[in-house]
Amino acid sequence: MGSQMLSAQKGQVAPMALLIFAFSLVRVQGDHRNVEDLVTKEAALVLKLDSALESFGDDLSENLREDLKNYVYSISADEWPLMQKSQSSEDTANLLTDLTQGIRLLTPENATQQMMRVEINVTLNQLTDVRQARLAATKVKFPSYLYQALAASMATLVVLGWFQTPLSRMIIYVGGVTVGFSLLFVLLVQSSGIFIGDNRVTSTEFVKTTQQRLLY
Repeated sequence: MGSQMLSAQKGQVAPMALLIFAFSLVRVQGDHRNVEDLVTKEAALVLKLDSALESFGDDLSENLREDLKNYVYSISADEWPLMQKSQSSEDTANLLTDLTQGIRLLTPENATQQMMRVEINVTLNQLTDVRQARLAATKVKFPSYLYQALAASMATLVVLGWFQTPLSRMIIYVGGVTVGFSLLFVLLVQSSGIFIGDNRVTSTEFVKTTQQRLLY
């Protein structure tokens, strides 16, 4: 009777542990997709801002397009490596400040330029907000309570297997459970880092998208 009860409990714990793993992986993938969407939006705003500056059509706006190009290059070359350490680049921030100050100096001389000035300001504000959201994502961590729940589930399976199964068979069961869940743990840890690890969000798509127009 006791052995049957332990077997039933073990049969309940294993699916629960797998369910927690599945939920954890879904959460990790969701975090990555959110950041990838941010990066895609940031690239689109860069292209929109460059197009608006070009449409403004004076010497200052052409110089600001060069400033924008330098800023975008700094994101991939300077800031992205630092994001692996949950840090931002001071050089990148300074380039954005220079771009912002330069845009404030734009003086519309006709209705078209006035419209472009409004669009430039709106796009710049959005670009600044998206950058801050991207940097905030570097501090997103996988919840420790999920790790604790997974560890508790794994320990429970091992303990139940120990009491239910004879020694010779227990070694195989416990060893199999340990190896299997350890592999799942490794998969989860490797994929949980947003800007670190094999599953990290890279600047490749950002560079590819913006480079088509800015050619830096």
